[in-house]
Order: sequence, then structure tokens, then C-alpha cells
Amino acid sequence: MSRLLKGDFVYRNSTPLMVTGTEGCRLQTPDCSFLDFQASSGTAILGYDRTLLTGIDALSAPVAKPQTGESRLRMVYAERLETLIFQALGRRGFLGLELGGAQAIELALKVALSQHQRVTLFVIDGAYHGRSLFTSHLSASRRYTLGTHLGVPVVRLANPCLVAERTGLSLDAATDLCLKEVEDQFHDERLGVVDPSGASPILIYEAIQNVAGMLDLPARYLQRLEALVHEHGGLSIVDEIFSGLYRFGPLFCHASKDLSPDIVAFSKGLTNGITPLSAIWVAEDTGLAETFKPGTHSCTYLNYELGLTVADRVLDRLEELNLVRVRGIGERFLAAIKSHLPNGLIQSSFAQGSVVRLDFDGEGQTARSSEALMCARPTGILHATTGLAKRSLIFHPPYIVSNEEIVLAAEIIGSAMRDAA
Repeated sequence: MSRLLKGDFVYRNSTPLMVTGTEGCRLQTPDCSFLDFQASSGTAILGYDRTLLTGIDALSAPVAKPQTGESRLRMVYAERLETLIFQALGRRGFLGLELGGAQAIELALKVALSQHQRVTLFVIDGAYHGRSLFTSHLSASRRYTLGTHLGVPVVRLANPCLVAERTGLSLDAATDLCLKEVEDQFHDERLGVVDPSGASPILIYEAIQNVAGMLDLPARYLQRLEALVHEHGGLSIVDEIFSGLYRFGPLFCHASKDLSPDIVAFSKGLTNGITPLSAIWVAEDTGLAETFKPGTHSCTYLNYELGLTVADRVLDRLEELNLVRVRGIGERFLAAIKSHLPNGLIQSSFAQGSVVRLDFDGEGQTARSSEALMCARPTGILHATTGLAKRSLIFHPPYIVSNEEIVLAAEIIGSAMRDAA
């Protein structure tokens, strides 16, 4: 009898995977092997690589430190990571570290609140920003927000992708409609958004919404939202928890949309899933580094050598990667999948960076295809499904996936989906 409290993701299905071994892009269970094409839910961007731990001498540095003590390694790592971000964004900033994605969002908000004591938070329909008590309050689905009425005003802005899906409008037409709506919201006090008492707007957004089904939000919509928030004296926070570290091509997804957030939150992949770590980057030109005073925040288990060492090694491996190849994984994989599928089996698809999304006409076909992929023998395919996008299957393999594994996975997917049709 297990003594585990079974409220976590491991037990979301009646038969959880019992993982007995991992290597490369594969994991082993007592019954069969799987190609992990959800990269351990987004963290194992380099696959299951034991060599990231090879040669680590934990005794050559302090085994543990008080949270009131600085680490030379932490300072070196922060300098290295900020330089990488400066090269990608062309702006200087400062780094704050935390342990998980939700904590990074909360740290970003805490930094924002150091400069803006009274705020209204703005999120976009379809949003998902974490499962902590407060970040659940920001997410779209009632399954997450139920019971989290925390007294901070949250305004949910229209999502052009969802409007287009719901109305049958083109994405361009839906974007125009949503832009008109948000312009009215920010300029007409009768709509209950403008706060004449002086509360600052804080926008939190994903450039591509992961949990909502890899929804690629139009650049011109996000650009205008950022501009409106800044015009009203507020700040913007981009959630790159999933999309950061080259998932969609560039280091950060928002950079390809010509956006200029004040704070960037990121996490998945920083340590390849070996130890917990998240980060926020705060733009130097915001002045937030000056208002976020020492002692404002603490994290008991953060300043530890093992996590920082692994994170530094992950940066080494990312520097060694052929990023041109990584940026083409999704398109190559989608083309391989389509070569094994009859016309009309999928309704639409999306590929960018290392990510592929397949959309079906109905939830039943999606569920059957998902089950078939998990039951495929001798090799199953781990993939991502989400309760917020029940007609989509999503794949985001590790960056080290081989061409042979892409071909094999496409063959398995084609066979499974034809059988499930």
C-alpha cells in the first residue's frame, strides 16, 4: 500500500508509469520502452544525460550554505546567464533565482510590487501560470482558480486565437476585434478596467500559450497590450517558463515578436530536470533593481552548489548544440508524421522550433490516438495532452533527438492514429 498523497500528476491516470530506467530520449518501464517526446514535461531538453553529473565533486565546494551566505558560483552563473540574455535581447538586466515556475512568476510579481504597491493584474484568456495558490488565481480554467479569490483584481483579456476558433473568423479579423475591445477597456472607465484611483496595470502573458494548446498569439496584439500597459504607467511580465531556452527557436519566444517586457520568468530546462531551479530577468532600465530592497525575499533551498553546478553545465551543453538543427526539429517531425497519415485525419497542425501540435475534429479521436500512442508496442510515445485543449496532441522532444528517432516516432504515430481513426 503506497503511503503517497496521490494528488499530483503522477496519479492523474488510473495506471501511472513506473519508470525503471532512462537514457537519451528513452525511458524504460517494466512492460516496454517509450520515446519521450514531451521531454519529461519540458524540463529534459537535453534528454536523459547522466554525463551532466559526471565528475561533480560535491566536497570541493561547501556542501551546504546558509541562505544568508553568497556563493561565488552563483555570482559567476548569474553573470554568464545575463550575458547570454543580453546577447539575445540587446538589453541589460539583473537575475533573481527561485526553485520552480510558479515561484518565478510570484517572484516577478513581488519585484513589480516593490515599485507599484497598488496594481490590477491583466492576463489573457487561455492563460496558465502555475499551480501555486496565487498563480492558480491567474490561470484561465475554473479548475485552477476555484477557491483562490485572493483580493487582487485580475482582468482577463480576449484571446484572438480563441475568438477565431469560437467564431470562425480569420485570425487577422479576430485580432482586429480583440484590439478594438482592449482599446475600449483601457480608455473607457465605464467598462470597469481603468482605475482612476491610480492602481498600476501589470500584464502577465505567454507569447505562445502552452497549456491552452500551443496557441501562437499574434505579435501585433501582444505589442499593443504592452504599449497600453506602459502608457498607463504599468509593467509587463512575460512567462517563458515553458517557451524559454530555445524551445521555439530563439532563446526566448517573445524576442521573435518584437516585444519588450520588463521582466522575463523562465524555468524548464535550466538544470535539465535534475534539480529544481527557476529564474527571472529584470530589465535594468525599469529601475526595479533599486526598489527591490535586500531582505524582501528569501528561499531556503536555493543557494546550493549542486543545483548551480548542474545549471552551469547545462549552459555548456546548450553552447555546444547546433541550434540551426534544433530550430528545425518541429518542421522535420511534422513532415515525417504527415507522410504516414491519410489526408483529412488531422484538422490542422502547428510546428515551430522543436514543437509540433496536431489538431483533430473531435475529442474522441484525440483521446483514442493518445491512448494508442501510450499502448504502442514495443515502443510507445510519450506526448503532451491538456485538459484545456482536448482536441490537440502536442510533441516537444528533447533537442538531442536523432533523425532516426524522429523517423521511428513518426511511423509509430502514423500507425497508432490510423488504428484509432
